[in-house]
Amino acid sequence: MPDVVLMDVNLPGGMDGVAGTAALKRLPSPPRILILTSLSPSGLVESAIEAGAEGFVSKTDPPEEMVRRVQEVVQDKPQFNEASVKQLVRELTTEKPMDRIAVARAALDELSERERETVLLSAQGLRNNEIAERMFVSERTVKVHLSAAGDKLGLNRIQLARLVERAGL
Repeated sequence: MPDVVLMDVNLPGGMDGVAGTAALKRLPSPPRILILTSLSPSGLVESAIEAGAEGFVSKTDPPEEMVRRVQEVVQDKPQFNEASVKQLVRELTTEKPMDRIAVARAALDELSERERETVLLSAQGLRNNEIAERMFVSERTVKVHLSAAGDKLGLNRIQLARLVERAGL
């Protein structure tokens, strides 16, 4: 497994780079991922971050800048070029907060009642054994619910917690 993946946004075979990033981040030892693109479609930077990308590099960046970003992401330093930061700030400040809440709640509504309850308790910082006690189920069942929720939404446990936070729950 490589240490760093430069993930193009446009992939062959029906999967985009954001979905590819989310899939790689579910691996036991996922690589660092930098999204590589010449496009800046609306929502790309935010979606890439939520999928687990640790940086965003434009194909138009000078080669030495790309190399520096790869080296620094390995050192656990997020890497976003100026254009991606501007886009993210613009999207976060112009997108209506209620829209972000509605989108997050709609995603959580895709979960079964028990999966949703498990995700909400996990987002509160409860450990699996604590969730199991509250829900009167086994720890294995908690893990199954969290795994199913993550698979349905393409998110890991931390990203699920962020989704709950964004939903205001």
